[in-house]
Amino acid sequence: MSMSKNRRDTVTLPTTTTNIDPYTMVLHVTINTPPRNGGGWNTHLTSVVHLDSGKVACIPKFAYDGFDSLDEVKLGRVVEIGNFAFRGCGLRKFELPNSVISIGDSAFSGCNFRSITIPSGAVIGERAFFVCSSLTSVTLTDGVTSIGERAFSDCSALETIVIPGSVTSIGRCAFSGCSSLKSVSISDGVTCIPDFAFGRCSSLTSVTIPSSVTSIGDNAFSGCSNLESIIIPSSVTSIKTCIFLNCHPNLNLELKSV
Repeated sequence: MSMSKNRRDTVTLPTTTTNIDPYTMVLHVTINTPPRNGGGWNTHLTSVVHLDSGKVACIPKFAYDGFDSLDEVKLGRVVEIGNFAFRGCGLRKFELPNSVISIGDSAFSGCNFRSITIPSGAVIGERAFFVCSSLTSVTLTDGVTSIGERAFSDCSALETIVIPGSVTSIGRCAFSGCSSLKSVSISDGVTCIPDFAFGRCSSLTSVTIPSSVTSIGDNAFSGCSNLESIIIPSSVTSIKTCIFLNCHPNLNLELKSV
């Protein structure tokens, strides 16, 4: 990869690339370009292409952190997205390759893409998609195993979510503050709905809880002011406090008996 000190809008990484220093891109594209007010990198880089050679196994932490003009990234056969790798990027055009098995903490927080598909087998880190305010559609492929704390918190445009039964761990506040979320379907296999999991989802009207769930954490549905009806299956043996705090005043709660 060769770059000059002139403005550079697009970078293509060749198939011979086997490692990316997390600060290489910063040093090259911000030469003679001071940081914007309030911090972050003021870069003209708008597009990055990682050609598919099977050799770039990881996008390291902070690789493109704060590149607010970065609009499109095309990845080759990457297996790991590091912590903060694309945090704060404009990033409207993006797809995760099926090879990805690890999405780091805050990897895409604050990005602008409208939809994302998480491939089978992937682990989603804490705050991975935190405050992705343009995100309307998330597809969790069967085989996804873990959703980190606040992974999709405050994705204010997200409208529906289906959690596959392959998910064995959901972090607290995973979908909290998703104010446009209307429908949640939790598939059979999930065992726990954690603290504040869907707190402040003020548009939520429908939740499907399977018989595999055994515990519901503190404030799991607090602030869901439009939630009018919910069925708690008999498999649930532990219900913590305030799970329906500030929900609809006429909430119809049905507890199934054994």
